[in-house]
Amino acid sequence: LYQAPLPIRCSLMGWCSISNAGLGRPYRACCAMACMVAVWGSQCIEELEYVVDMESQEFWKYAYAWGSSIPLDAGKYGACVSPQVNGRYFLVSMTGKPVKAADIHDDFESWSSVVGLGVCAPPSCRVSSDVEAFMTNTSAQKLVPGLKLFEVETVKSVSPINDLNGLNLPSFFVIFLCGIPMCAVLMASLLRKMRGSAENGDASTPSEGLFVTTFAMNGPTGAIAKMVEPIPARPTDCFNGIRVWSLAWIVFAHTVYYQAFITGYADPVSQRITQHSPVFVVLLSGEFAVDTMFFLSAFLFAQLMHKQLVKSNGRLPMMMAILQRYLRLTPSLAFALLLYAFVFPYILQGPFAVALQKTVVKRCHVSWWSELTYTMNFIPWEYSKTCMTWTWYLGNDMFFFIAGLPITLLHYRNEQLG
Repeated sequence: LYQAPLPIRCSLMGWCSISNAGLGRPYRACCAMACMVAVWGSQCIEELEYVVDMESQEFWKYAYAWGSSIPLDAGKYGACVSPQVNGRYFLVSMTGKPVKAADIHDDFESWSSVVGLGVCAPPSCRVSSDVEAFMTNTSAQKLVPGLKLFEVETVKSVSPINDLNGLNLPSFFVIFLCGIPMCAVLMASLLRKMRGSAENGDASTPSEGLFVTTFAMNGPTGAIAKMVEPIPARPTDCFNGIRVWSLAWIVFAHTVYYQAFITGYADPVSQRITQHSPVFVVLLSGEFAVDTMFFLSAFLFAQLMHKQLVKSNGRLPMMMAILQRYLRLTPSLAFALLLYAFVFPYILQGPFAVALQKTVVKRCHVSWWSELTYTMNFIPWEYSKTCMTWTWYLGNDMFFFIAGLPITLLHYRNEQLG
């Protein structure tokens, strides 16, 4: 019904007005709804025509936020949903093939099976089907001239307003769970603040309990004091520079990867040009920065294990060491997993929010347990199906730790074999 041509909608409206008197109440209600659909649809199509024709300044603001470059242009989402424009944003995906007469860049031709555009529609466009129907018309080519080179076959669209799911009951439960340690930190810090006399050596004040000592951030044993506490010099301080440069390298590379490739909106022509730039090639080679982190982890692991073996006369409780490392890393990982799987997808905004929400929910619903068992590099086997893809380093680090324990023990007992 939404995709019916405009003359049919007008006929439907006329039929409703004529036959409304002779029908029962349920039928009249159904007819009224059909009339509303017809009115909204016709108004949306009509106003979209005004947008592409730029009939008045009232519709220029919508045209400004449209994506106008093919194959991929998400437009200006922020401008579309701003109070000044108050538009409805749709991310339209079109499949098809280039017209035979078009002389197209080789890179674009390999990508031209899918065209993605951001559409800023007037508030009257409440459903995706009206926008999809309009994008198949030649009128859309007035704002997107590149569509003349593209023969559209199928059109699909999503809108953050219509298709995004909000916070649900599990989300609020996770927020409550994550709020417990935050409240504990706040309460412990306030209790320590109120017991200031105890820090001044007042013997009449009882000593702090385990709760305050564990969670308080202020005071001599709190995290705030430790952040500004000077650290004594160590022989491995030279590694700090490597850490800083490696982390910066990794952050820059992930910024490019996640913005361009995860969202799927990477212009093929611009991508080919930038990949031939020496500076950009260095930026994309961030995997070598991860190798430096592996080197640092292995070096410090071997140094600490050797000291432990010397101190304990060659005794190394492997299972206890593995359990201690698991209990040290997993609570923080589980905290991040809960927020990422149950809260993050439902507070998203932006043109790619719908696709990202579906992706995160689908991945984490299947493979959340592999994160907590550090088997994310084996199960699932496909990297793209991992819940939190960046945690692959933790899986490798845990595996290397387990494999390094017997090797370190063997080296301590026999340097030639180790």
